[in-house]
Amino acid sequence: MKKQNTIFRIVGMLAGTILFCLAGYAQEKRQVNVIVDAIPLSSQFKANEPFMFRVSIYNGLKDEILFPTYALMPNGWGGESANFTFYDVIQKSGQQSLISWRREPINVPPTVSGMASYRIKPKEKLYIVVDAKKDYATVNWFPGEYEFTVRADYISVDRYTTMSVASNPVKFIVE
Repeated sequence: MKKQNTIFRIVGMLAGTILFCLAGYAQEKRQVNVIVDAIPLSSQFKANEPFMFRVSIYNGLKDEILFPTYALMPNGWGGESANFTFYDVIQKSGQQSLISWRREPINVPPTVSGMASYRIKPKEKLYIVVDAKKDYATVNWFPGEYEFTVRADYISVDRYTTMSVASNPVKFIVE
């Protein structure tokens, strides 16, 4: 009887461990299939030049989604980056340190009436080129490898739902 109870306990603990591991695995997978990715447009950036990234928003949903922005390419006042946030900026070279980016305000010209919402059809991407440095000009960029995360905000899924989606960490090098 004791031996049987011990076997049941061991089997129960193993089953619990397997279920716990599977639950952890399920949380690692995306729940919503909208993916944000950013790719540097240069293999290395110079500290005194723009940091250009091509940000893509992929729609893996069955219906179209909308992304509001002032521009799809850099302009003189930063309109292309209005609904993007860059965060978790880490300098990887040498001693790892977190850099605090303070976003500069976007000064929309009085001749611009508002943002446009760009449609992203199912299984398609919208590409936006962003100068990440222009919006965060207060950072002192030292030579080395950096990493950050970009988040696209105010993605409209339907008339009731908007969401923000973060990218995987993006790596880049400053000379």
